[in-house]
Amino acid sequence: MREWFSFFCTAGLMLLLFGCGQESVSSSDELFSSSSLVIELSSESDVSSSSSLVETESSSSSEDVSSSSVKSSSSVSPTSSSGKTVNRTFLWDGTIDTEGRVETGSPDETAGYWYDFSDRDVGGSSKFIFPSDVEEREDGNFYGPLVEYYMGIRASVSFGDDYDPPYQPYAGIGFNVWSVDQEGVDVSAWGGICLTFQSTIAFSIELGIEDEATITAYEKYRASVPESKFVTTIDFPWSKFKTRERDWLAPSIEDVVKKVAAIKLKFEGSAGTTGEFLIQKIGSLGQCSSTL
Repeated sequence: MREWFSFFCTAGLMLLLFGCGQESVSSSDELFSSSSLVIELSSESDVSSSSSLVETESSSSSEDVSSSSVKSSSSVSPTSSSGKTVNRTFLWDGTIDTEGRVETGSPDETAGYWYDFSDRDVGGSSKFIFPSDVEEREDGNFYGPLVEYYMGIRASVSFGDDYDPPYQPYAGIGFNVWSVDQEGVDVSAWGGICLTFQSTIAFSIELGIEDEATITAYEKYRASVPESKFVTTIDFPWSKFKTRERDWLAPSIEDVVKKVAAIKLKFEGSAGTTGEFLIQKIGSLGQCSSTL
């Protein structure tokens, strides 16, 4: 009798566990079937009226960061001969982030915060114009409130007319992979970069490496991002990253991805021209189109 009682208890427990497992799968299916958010930008002609954009200086530099946490997606870190390890995959999702920070897997408190840069650092006059209804927090964090309000990084860019040729005027945003000190780290496991964006002008994804000061602008590896009227997602494998110079003058892409210090989105244009953009997601190859 005890044996039969034990048998029925065991069978009941197995049925209970099976039922719980089925419920978990069902919940997961509902999450993956949820639709993605699409945001449309206003045209250049009505930026000032509908968006209330306002000119700002670099409001969240790579040296001005806080240690706040952020909602993002990542996986297990690989081993690295340099002692620095980042996640094999990462995803920054502006629709859920509230801190303006990309979680790469670095333990450094200064890693991943968005910052902006422009040719003003070298005598130019290009600038970003951010929405005027967003104010930085008491700790100086501007990108957190911007992302939280607009579910991504939204801005207009205006290219100045006093930057030395043959280089075009530029402005950009980026984040440090490992720390504010921009040490290089192996990101080859990422396979490339994905991007969900909307932009009235083309731009590029540029790989900043740890010894960037020793190379020319023409030797930097970058992938070209086309303009897009609607929010779109594109994958850029490492093979899509090219230099502007002949390949033999620059290190190989295989070497470059082993010492990446920063990921940058760089906007370039003719003097006096403008553009408008929204960056909604950025991640390792294939991650932007997944729902987590």
